[in-house]
Order: sequence, then structure tokens, then C-alpha cells
Amino acid sequence: MDKLVIASASAIGALLLGSAALPPRAFSSASSPSAPPLFAQSQLKLGPGARVPTQFGPYWGPYLGPRSLKPPEPAEPPPPPTPKEALRDGVLIVVSLVSQRAFVFRKGAEWDSTDVSTGKPGKDTPVGSFTILQKKVLHRSTLYDDAPMPYMQRITWDGVALHAGRVPGYPASHGCIRLPKAFAQKLYGITNFSSTIVVVTDQRLSSAHEARKLA
Repeated sequence: MDKLVIASASAIGALLLGSAALPPRAFSSASSPSAPPLFAQSQLKLGPGARVPTQFGPYWGPYLGPRSLKPPEPAEPPPPPTPKEALRDGVLIVVSLVSQRAFVFRKGAEWDSTDVSTGKPGKDTPVGSFTILQKKVLHRSTLYDDAPMPYMQRITWDGVALHAGRVPGYPASHGCIRLPKAFAQKLYGITNFSSTIVVVTDQRLSSAHEARKLA
């Protein structure tokens, strides 16, 4: 009986030692053909709400699908203000071709006025409402012999701008609106692209009160 007990105990001990020596079973596609590779997420057919394994362990959040690499659509620029909005909240510049005068309003109040020189016959300054498209302190004309245009503020892409220049008291430019240099410098400091409107009119204007009515 004692020999039988010893033999049974030895057999049980050998069995326990053998099971402890066995290597742990690795989870792989080789050991389990029906199981998908742990990290090959691109091969998984996943739908909304699926649970995805990762290299750091199972991810138990919802599967959100592949990240889109398409860049966001650029935002549309805001529309320019109307003359009335520029008069109220920004800068409104009213230029009279007949009077050769410019009247400037800032946030509803008269800011200043000045004599100007606009386009001579055949090089007429266009009539209408314009925004400031470009600003440059030291600019030279690419159309007229590299002529200097200090404190240039472009209002059309074909070359019309506000800038400092000779103001003889009559239309003498190639289409631009010439201003006295000191005035052009001050005006350059208060205008911007988003809240400044330039109204050019062929009406005669003798006062800021009359100019304000064009907004």
C-alpha cells in the first residue's frame, strides 16, 4: 500500500512539473487559424461600434474609422462693408471728381478733408464704390516709368490707387487719386482692408455734410 501511495504521488508531481514547464500558448494566426492578426487592423472588417485590439491591449472604445487626410475647406472672406456701414463703424472716403476734393469720415464723425488731383482726360478715375486692396508705404508704379507712389492704397487691380503726389488744383494723374503727402501719411494710418470704403463720385461736393449723404 505504501509503495502505491508513493508511486501515485510521484506521478502527480511529475504531471505538475510537466505542465509548469510548458510554454504559454501564444495568440497568433498560426496557433489559431480562425483568429485575425492582433495588429493587422487594416485586414479587419470593422463597422460602427466595433472593438479594436491595439499594441497596448484591447481598445474598448468605438471604432471611428480611418482618419481623413483631406484638408479643411478655406473659410470664405467676409463681404466688404457698405458705404453706410463704413461711415458708421469704419472709414469712409468720399472723392468728388468735379470738386477735386476728398472728405474722410471715421466712425461716423468727420475726420478731415483735402484737395486732390484725379485722372486727367483720357485717364479718368473710375466712378464707384471701392475697397482697399493693397497698401504699401514705399511703392513705385509698374506702368508709368517707375514713378514713386508713397503711401499707396490700391483700389483697383489695374492700377488706380490713393497715394501722395503733386496736387496742382486740377485733374493731372493717370487715374490715381493724388493726395498731399502729409494727408496721405495720416490717412494711411487709419485705413484697413475690412472696414474702409472709397466712394468716387462725379457730383459736385462743397461740404462734408453733402459728402455724408452719399453713404
